[in-house]
Amino acid sequence: MASSLPEQNKWEPSIYQLEKDTPVLGGQGGPDNIQAEQLANRTVFLKDQLEAYNALIKSGELPFSSYADAVIALNAGKIPLNAKVSIRSENSSAWVEEYINQNGTLVPTGKKLPDGKMIAVSVFPTAEDPTGIETGLTLTTPGQTFRVLFDEPTGPKEVVYQNNGTSAIRIAEIASQSAMERLLMDAGILTESDPDYAIEFVDKLLRRAVGIAKNGRFEANAGMNISGVPVTELPADSDYCVLFRDARDRVAFGIGKTGFIEVNGMRVSVTEGDNLVEIVDSFQRVAGGIDGNGVIFSNTESTNGLNSKDSFMLFAELIHLFIYGQSLSNGAFGIPVLNTPVSNALMFNTGVRSNGKNPSSLVPLKESVTDTSGETIASGLAHGFVAHSGGMYDRQLIFNAAGVNGINIEGLMKGTGNYAQAVSQFNFTAQQAKLSGIEYSQDFMLFMQGETNMANGTPAASYKSMQTQLHADFDADTAQLRSSGTNLVMLTYQTSSHGYYVGTPENPPEMIALAQLELALTHPNIDMWGPTYMGLPGNHISGQGNVHHNNHGYRIQGLYAAKTIRHRIRTRTAEKPNGEKYLPVHAISATKINDTTALVKLFTYHPPFVIDATLVSELADGNHGVELHDDTGRLAIAAVEIVGGTNLKISSESTIGSGAFVAFAWTPENRGEISNPGSGPRYASWFFGRETGVRTTIHDSDPETTTLLNEYGIPYPLHNYLPIQKIYLS
Repeated sequence: MASSLPEQNKWEPSIYQLEKDTPVLGGQGGPDNIQAEQLANRTVFLKDQLEAYNALIKSGELPFSSYADAVIALNAGKIPLNAKVSIRSENSSAWVEEYINQNGTLVPTGKKLPDGKMIAVSVFPTAEDPTGIETGLTLTTPGQTFRVLFDEPTGPKEVVYQNNGTSAIRIAEIASQSAMERLLMDAGILTESDPDYAIEFVDKLLRRAVGIAKNGRFEANAGMNISGVPVTELPADSDYCVLFRDARDRVAFGIGKTGFIEVNGMRVSVTEGDNLVEIVDSFQRVAGGIDGNGVIFSNTESTNGLNSKDSFMLFAELIHLFIYGQSLSNGAFGIPVLNTPVSNALMFNTGVRSNGKNPSSLVPLKESVTDTSGETIASGLAHGFVAHSGGMYDRQLIFNAAGVNGINIEGLMKGTGNYAQAVSQFNFTAQQAKLSGIEYSQDFMLFMQGETNMANGTPAASYKSMQTQLHADFDADTAQLRSSGTNLVMLTYQTSSHGYYVGTPENPPEMIALAQLELALTHPNIDMWGPTYMGLPGNHISGQGNVHHNNHGYRIQGLYAAKTIRHRIRTRTAEKPNGEKYLPVHAISATKINDTTALVKLFTYHPPFVIDATLVSELADGNHGVELHDDTGRLAIAAVEIVGGTNLKISSESTIGSGAFVAFAWTPENRGEISNPGSGPRYASWFFGRETGVRTTIHDSDPETTTLLNEYGIPYPLHNYLPIQKIYLS
């Protein structure tokens, strides 16, 4: 029975040849059937390949030469519904693109086969081909690029070449991370050096000059220059966000944290009132701005001959300026009188000193000598007030000094004869004004006292309590003599004679000076015009210098007091009938920057601060009246400097320990021995004032001037000096 040869889909590499001696033998595996079986296998292989090719052509799976050819095949029914086809792309970056028969329309699927030139070829160098170029050329076609990848700590990490048909063209190079780090370090750029910074720019000593913190903050630790203009480095508690200063350390341009812009000392800020923007001067007077309707306005200078600092002030037809306290309020040892030119100022017909007097009328103010008392602060105050009032227009001031020499504050309180007499004299003055048909107001009280309580060792808390009560009582007992809703404003000095007194170990005399300053900074209606040390020169006579001023000393105190009163009056509004509180120059805060450096932030209406020994003499240690203490005692200071115009930087020669504080005008020089003249122990050979007393040579840049001349024949400088103050470091 005949059988068929087995057939396989197999391509036979060669055909078996029958030799002459090949035996004739059939059947499965017989030599006679080998050739036929091999040929049959080739035939099956070719048949299957042909059928597969025909099927592909019929189904459209082979790439069409163009989209038009594929459409012809589609219309001929060769591309079934939902079948996918490939079409040679007209895009140079692709070889073919895929389409699908969607409801009889060829729609691109988005899939593409890239052109060989678009395929990135990566090779690695070998010992036979260390550059990788030969290998790259064999794997690419002309125009195609390839990458040679290196695994070395230095040098390039990757080199990119392009096959131009005959050679490789080097077109790019990417450095390794280690090489980049070396390059960055050579350029002074560090990454991941400080865990808080993403990148740092350092100098040759690896000190960070510029850094970008990981929270996105940009820091320029060594300061910045923009087009040659230095950008001031600011402390954290600065009023400014950005600040530019000129060569004299004056603010040229600044942007404040509260939204103001400052140009050459002029601040422009958004207001809470009817105006959108206001431009104000140092007295908070509106010079111009933009109103609520968007209109630019300007308050032009008045035509009555007044300059910009002499704006018109609102006050009563007769305003009472009452002077109260102990001997300094009476002008003790202020002899001879200076005949200070005054106008629009009155006193009682019994004289400016009124304690124990029974006046019957009001007369023009004129200083006189009574025993050892002479020039008071009244004349200097009157002159300074009237000169900058913006015009008196027949309005007048009335002064009386009702103090008692050597009295403590207890002897001036309500319930004493001194207090009762003062109130009686207020009522007398009001009656005289009423009879003359003149508007009268008792607005201000000038309180000059504290020395006797220094000597007695009065606790600071007790003194503050008594002064506060004294103000409250006078305020209540004179309320009917003022416009409704207004309060009595008490103005004080800060006594600078604590070096003269011993006090007690528990309550040293300087505590009274600190109590005076604290009230001036915290009480809404108690203001201070400043310390008294800048008022007294060294050419004293007997009785002057330990406690009392000379004639020029009283006059300059009057000029300072006038500034304080004018500030209150100039800032009066319907909402603030008492005006704004006047703050003396003082330290706001003190911070320990590092183990040997402290920074003190200072307040003034007139920055910048300067160190100036022209009027006030420099101290023996050369530290300008600034001291630094900790629990170990007083520390040696290496340097004191003004930074940023309103900050005081203090450098210690040793580490600043716990309990540290900064003090101004604190420790008396040359006290000598304790003696016992008068009522208690004193340092009788010690003199206060601008040449020998507790003092500082640091003041602001208040531009106010006067035509009055000091003992040297030059106008008094009216800068504001640092007070007697103690402030702890935080």
